[in-house]
Parts: sequence; structure tokens; C-alpha cells
Amino acid sequence: MCDLREPKQNAFDNACYAFADSENMEQVAKRCGINPTILRNKLNPEQPHKLTVGELIAITEESGNYCIINSLLLSLNMVGARVDLNADQETLIKRVV
Repeated sequence: MCDLREPKQNAFDNACYAFADSENMEQVAKRCGINPTILRNKLNPEQPHKLTVGELIAITEESGNYCIINSLLLSLNMVGARVDLNADQETLIKRVV
């Protein structure tokens, strides 16, 4: 059981590193109302601080960077797709952007 958990945790950790490397952490944090240093710490797996679900949603929406959420979904053998809620199509499949 622990053998399965380690690759999933590594994928999540790598996604956090990728997010921090590709985004302007100062700007994202300030626009989300999070202290930039705290956000950097929460994205560093070596630190005891952890992202909350609300913070993850906020930084994802603010940055448009879905790498952390995608890693979580992939660990559940799922994928995500952006859906246009204002589209005229009648099904979700047809609304996928």
C-alpha cells in the first residue's frame, strides 16, 4: 500500500515545484490574499506547511495553471477538462474547451 502512495506523492511534489518555478509567486500570492513567503513554503514539500483546498483552488484560478490539480486527478486515474459553462451546447462533452 505504501509503495503506491510514494509515486503519487512524488508527482504531487513535482507539480508543486513546477508551479512555483513557472509562476510569479509574489503576484499570485498577493492576488489570492496569501503571504508570498507562506505560499512558497506551502509549495515546498520539505516544509511543514501544506496547501489547503481553498488555497489550491485560489492559486489555480488566479494563475490559470492547473498542474497541481492535474497531478491530483492523475493520481486517482482521472483527468480534468475545462468546461465552458456559457456554451450553447446541450452536453458537457460538447462544452469542453
